[in-house]
Amino acid sequence: MTTILVTGGTSLVGSRLRPRLLDAGIECRALVRPGKELPAGVTPVGGDILDPESLSAAAQGVSAIVHLAAVLRTPDPDEIWKVNLEGTRKPHRGRAGARTPGTVHYGQHGPGL
Repeated sequence: MTTILVTGGTSLVGSRLRPRLLDAGIECRALVRPGKELPAGVTPVGGDILDPESLSAAAQGVSAIVHLAAVLRTPDPDEIWKVNLEGTRKPHRGRAGARTPGTVHYGQHGPGL
């Protein structure tokens, strides 16, 4: 069975993607921070996009990663850059660490990117 890891799975775009994956018969796994909940059928994996170990663990056994995690609304521009730049680089590292075949897809964007 195909398994897709979605970063930003609780985001607006992620919430639209998850049911489509499930309807297509694709197992959906989502990287989630503490306190975030997912609907039935989606496998939550606790972690953070900036933590290589949690990302690598979440990526174990997946066919591909759909990267949607982003920070858009915060008064801290450093956090925006850290999450949106470093957070975009890390799925490559997590995928490599997990020996995951497939492609990392990026779906995030924000002001100035």
